Amino acid sequence: MQGFRRGWAIYESTYLFAKLTTLLLTAVISPDNCIFRNADRDKVNVSRQVLLVVAMLVFFILQCVYTPFTDPVNNASEWFSRLNYVLTSAVSLAVALNIPGQDILDGPVLYVYVISLPV
Repeated sequence: MQGFRRGWAIYESTYLFAKLTTLLLTAVISPDNCIFRNADRDKVNVSRQVLLVVAMLVFFILQCVYTPFTDPVNNASEWFSRLNYVLTSAVSLAVALNIPGQDILDGPVLYVYVISLPV
């Protein structure tokens, strides 16, 4: 693939793996899933969000360390995209933890922030 540093032709599959990880964590670790149906809903939600924050942080650090694109603009764009994933997960964790000001986080902050994510 053109535009990638040597050895990073698999970046697209790595990027898709990051998205698949997010989807699987969200779908499998759910209080409505039959596995966790008898568990405390709040603990399952918090656990899911902690795992999402950790996973997104790992993908963000990988993006920062390896910078797979030869063009710095593409690396910066991917850096901000990964940072948005981390911040969205962190805001969702704050909502799951019921911190003070949750109504603001769960309303305008989360929805305006998600709408403004770059594609």
